[in-house]
Amino acid sequence: MPIDIDALLEPISPDAPSGADLRYSPLTDQIKEARRRDDDIAQGVWKRDLKTAEYPQVIKLSREALSKKGKDLQIAAWLAEALVHQEGFPGFQQGLELMQRLLENFWDTVFPQIDDDGDLELRATPLSWVATQLDAAVRSVPLTRAGHNWYQYKETRGIPTEEEARMDPNKQQRREQALADGTLPPEEFEKGFETTPAEFSQKIYDDLGALLERVRRLGSLCDEKFGDASPDFGPLRTTIEEVQLTARMLLNKKGGPAAVAQDEPEESSEAEPAYETPADAAAAAPQRVRRRTGGADPADADDAAERLMSVARFLRKENPYGVAPFLIPRALRWGEMRAAGSYPDPAFLASPPSQVRMDLKRLAAEGNWEQLREIAEEAAGQPWGRAWLDLQRYAVWGCRYTGADMAARAIVAELRALLADIPEIPTWTLADDTPTANAETQAWLKEEGIIGQQDSRSQPVEWTPPPAAIAANGDGAEPAPPDAYDLAMEAARGGRVDEAMHLLSAEIAQEQSGRARFLRRVQLAQVCLATGNEEIGRPILEELADEIERRGLDSWENTDIIAQPLALLYRTLPNDDEAAEIRRKLYARLCRLDPARALTLHR
Repeated sequence: MPIDIDALLEPISPDAPSGADLRYSPLTDQIKEARRRDDDIAQGVWKRDLKTAEYPQVIKLSREALSKKGKDLQIAAWLAEALVHQEGFPGFQQGLELMQRLLENFWDTVFPQIDDDGDLELRATPLSWVATQLDAAVRSVPLTRAGHNWYQYKETRGIPTEEEARMDPNKQQRREQALADGTLPPEEFEKGFETTPAEFSQKIYDDLGALLERVRRLGSLCDEKFGDASPDFGPLRTTIEEVQLTARMLLNKKGGPAAVAQDEPEESSEAEPAYETPADAAAAAPQRVRRRTGGADPADADDAAERLMSVARFLRKENPYGVAPFLIPRALRWGEMRAAGSYPDPAFLASPPSQVRMDLKRLAAEGNWEQLREIAEEAAGQPWGRAWLDLQRYAVWGCRYTGADMAARAIVAELRALLADIPEIPTWTLADDTPTANAETQAWLKEEGIIGQQDSRSQPVEWTPPPAAIAANGDGAEPAPPDAYDLAMEAARGGRVDEAMHLLSAEIAQEQSGRARFLRRVQLAQVCLATGNEEIGRPILEELADEIERRGLDSWENTDIIAQPLALLYRTLPNDDEAAEIRRKLYARLCRLDPARALTLHR
């Protein structure tokens, strides 16, 4: 192990256990310089060698600072970052454990110190940085012996294989473009995966489980120490959960070492979810996965579900407009719902990872319907596909906007049948206390005729809006008015594009702050792209990109707010030689701001 935590926790001196404030120390400047790296973008006539981060030096200097100079959470955070890059998931565990023990052992004196008025925000800042800024580092840890990471795995899933490309000119063009952009060929990833021992894959999965437990412990301590100022570790947890799901899938493909099957306990109940949900993974110790056999029969329920999803995935690739691949995951999960009946265990109503929610909402706003449809269908086969009705709304939109109308009709028909059998589902909450159907989905269910159709022999029942539609004052006096963007999107979906644009243009003129006008202009561009009016949307996005550059918004504004219009602009640029340099610079900028979003642009 690269660090001795106990040695770093020795007091600097009896009189000053946390030593000195290193904020303006030359040693801190050296650490900053060691971790600095240049963006790989065109440099023109001023071309020079690009500097890369020197993480071994960061580790060395941070150890020196923490053991001899001062106990500083920001330096510990930079050390944790360096450990991820150098030592992978076990190194990150050490970094988080060090931060936790600094809080436990040096709460009264550790830097940053608590403000005179008791404000804890400054002290929480390094922890918030770890919780939100190490997404790319975690996803870049190798998952195979060949060094391939989560990003490369996801990229290769969207590239046709050599065999597929030979049989389809369109796929051949997609493959050539992706490889020209430097994307790893899928055959290269598979080759690296084949040479990876099952024990390696098992260790990666176990390390991620232990890392989730470490994040949970650190989060609990922060909640206790910081109270309302406690940093939110949700983004970091979500990142680790997503990488762990991929690691689990890779381990299942390996079958796991022979000892795994012997260690597997008996299932306690048939009603328990077949998959481990992200919440389970975060709350429990690392779990061993069942060994998958190579025979014709599935090894267990997990293996059977995975095979069904593989079949659905294959059929979608062969015929994106077919119906069967969209019914397979729903037959699996809605069959479980019918078996559970009208009074299921609350834990059975699994909730989706927050990243899945955000991705679907973002892709719908961007009008990226093909990718939205794929993410929705993958989610439909997971445990959260049972009762999460928002997912079905996105799935139907994705099918309709990509021309798969028969599939959309089939999903609506099956959903109508499910809710006829269990009409209470739209009123339930999921395991994380979020509604199965938000206000927009409730309205969509009625518009589609899925709910709200009364039998002539029954008494009409007035539909009560969900709590999200109650006025902000909380007295329930009258519903909150719909947002202009929601009205505009509704008009656009109804074919009233002019009305949609007029609504948002009027809203832009009425906004009082520059930030609010900026956000409304992004929404206007989204409507343009979603309705096929890219030539109108592109100039708006170019103006927004200029404003981001001119005002330096990326140095202080929320990353999502800045990255979204840049990603939209990237999608509108023509794929030709004239725009190639602009696309490359824009992509490099997105990689720096939001690597996960940048990755989706090449899928």
